[in-house]
Amino acid sequence: MGNLLEFIARHEMPNAAKGNFSAADVLNMSEIGIVVDDVQGFVGKVQTRFGLDVYPTSRQPSDQFSAVGSGHGTFIVVRRRRIWLMTDDLEGAVFPTEVIIQAPRPGELDLAAYPYQVRAI
Repeated sequence: MGNLLEFIARHEMPNAAKGNFSAADVLNMSEIGIVVDDVQGFVGKVQTRFGLDVYPTSRQPSDQFSAVGSGHGTFIVVRRRRIWLMTDDLEGAVFPTEVIIQAPRPGELDLAAYPYQVRAI
């Protein structure tokens, strides 16, 4: 089992580059997948603890999927066993993950039920 990697161009951001794409054009980690049993519960914890919003704000969380953060960095939160987009059969599974983000409210998120460490600075 491996990680999915996708390069995302956020065209709404004023950071266009000319020429061919290279490693120098990578600005940040735009999205990180978090697999949980309760998507809306996790989203609520992230919103309360770090002051982050659903992204984009026009798409409210469902019990299967939500994005939380901004164009600069987003948690892609999916329910366990949901098939990842752009794959035919790769189910969302829980793996140890450590994430350090910038957020309006610094601190750590207590996720004792999962091997995730999420800290905001």
